Order: sequence, then structure tokens, then C-alpha cells
Amino acid sequence: YKLFIKKTFLSLDKFWKFNAIIGFNPFYYAENDLPEPINDLGKKFLVIHKESVHSTEAHRFLFKVYKDHNKKHHANKVAVYCESEKKNLIDSNFLKTNQLEVVGCARTDYCHELRSEKPQDNKIVFFMIYIGEKTRAEVSKKFTKELADNWFNLSNLTIEYLIEYALKHPKIEIVFKGKWGCHTLEDLPKKLPQNCRFELVNPGHKFLKDAKVVICFNSTILFEAILANREVVIPSFGIDRSKFENFIYKSPNRFVNSKEIFFEMINKNLNNPYKIKDLSEDEKECVDYYLGNSDGKAGARLKKFIEENI
Repeated sequence: YKLFIKKTFLSLDKFWKFNAIIGFNPFYYAENDLPEPINDLGKKFLVIHKESVHSTEAHRFLFKVYKDHNKKHHANKVAVYCESEKKNLIDSNFLKTNQLEVVGCARTDYCHELRSEKPQDNKIVFFMIYIGEKTRAEVSKKFTKELADNWFNLSNLTIEYLIEYALKHPKIEIVFKGKWGCHTLEDLPKKLPQNCRFELVNPGHKFLKDAKVVICFNSTILFEAILANREVVIPSFGIDRSKFENFIYKSPNRFVNSKEIFFEMINKNLNNPYKIKDLSEDEKECVDYYLGNSDGKAGARLKKFIEENI
């Protein structure tokens, strides 16, 4: 197979000269055997690893997956979002230190640019809770069913409360942003208030531009919203966060535990005038921990990464 790859790319190089191959997932099985024959041709194999946002428990589980279910990767260089993912890849013996470079999440440069743009005063975007967390919960068999039930109930309650809020505040626009392949219009009540709508359009972070308030839970969009200087509310109705702490992303304390506090926080955030401000220490810490891009310069670092390694 590797010989076939080598011959194929050798032929390709005669028609279209190339310096490097770039992949986006070091665990993609079909590409595992690409680096060695590419290197034999005197070319570089680079990976821009696009998955680095994990809970503490997921990191623990992934360490075992990296270590026990994957062979060492032979890419010349691998770019990752953050130091925590770099450490996991090294400690699991999947990659060596000299193969890795932290550049941050380049797509979130857009979110950083939004800090200077005033959102609409009457717009709420709810990034619907990914019920696939039930599957992710399997990283700990001990809590699988209980955690899955908590996540499911949280999703339903958040939708219920937002519909109620929409009916009480007809001038406020609420967007229910679903995840492609995970959510459908059927996840919402059959008859939505006129000031509510369901969206599946990607990329999701584009919805941050107009959002005065962002509602989300355990999603990368949480850190993108913080980076974009949007007001974030994190529902946690009925969840014992102390019990499931290792399953929930680290973040500033924007959690709400009751409908009353939920509505109060939404009202407060909608009514506060928009101000351009620096990231707080808590915000900077969590954005850098997961996205490595509190300065909004990950795109420049990625460009440099590619240029210097081909």
C-alpha cells in the first residue's frame, strides 16, 4: 500500500509539482500510511489538527485512545490549538515534541474581529445542546445514563424556557441554531412564536455577529462567543456541576440554575449598552486553554507554520 502511494504521488509530481501534503486529522485511518511514502519522495507531510476542545474526562479517555489504539504518527509537523492537546499527544507517545507546534484555532480570528462590532440590541442566539453528549458520556461508564439524562433534560428545559421568554417579549428575536446532522426542526415545538426561528446554516460562529446574548452549553461556541465579546449565558438547570465537573468545559461563571435567574440574566445582558472591552483574566485563561487564540493572531501563526515547514 505504501509503495502504491509512493508511485502515485511520484507520478502526480511529474504533472503538478508539490512541496507538501496537508491533512486535518492525524487519526483519520485512510491517511495513517501517507506520511512515510511522502517523506520518501522528499516532500513534507503536515497536519492541521482541528480537534482540541475536550472536557477533562474526555482528555483522560482520549489519552488511552491515542496510546492504545493508534500507532505513532510520522508527520513532519502537526499544528494544534492548545498546550493541553499538545501534552496529551506527547504523553500518549503518539507524537514527539519536535513534531508539534501550538498555533491556536485560526478560524476564531473572525470572532476576535467581532469585538469591535456592535451586535443587534434585540437578538438572542441559542446554540442548541448537542444530545450526542450522551455518546461522549460513555468515556465514563459509571455516569453514562445519569449524565445522558441530565443533558437531555437540560436541552428540553432550555428550549421550553426560551419559548416562554419569546412569548413574553415579542420584540426580541431568538434564533435556535442547530448542529448539522444532530438537530432538526422537530426538536422544537410544532408552533414556534413569530419571533423565533430555527437555523442550520454553517459555520455557526457567523451567528455571533448580530447576537447580543449567546446561550450555549459545553460547546466550542462558548469560547468563540467570549472571544467575540458577546454576553454569554450558560444554562445548567438540574445539573449537579460538582458531580459532573470533569465533563463540563472550564469557563467563567456564567451558569444559571433556575428559570428566574435565566430570565434576569438575559434581560440584564440585553439592556446593558454594548462596550468594547478587554478579555478578563478568567476569559483569557479559558480561551487560551481551549482555542489558544486570545490575541486573535492564530491565522498568522498558522500561515507561518505552513511557510516554515514546506
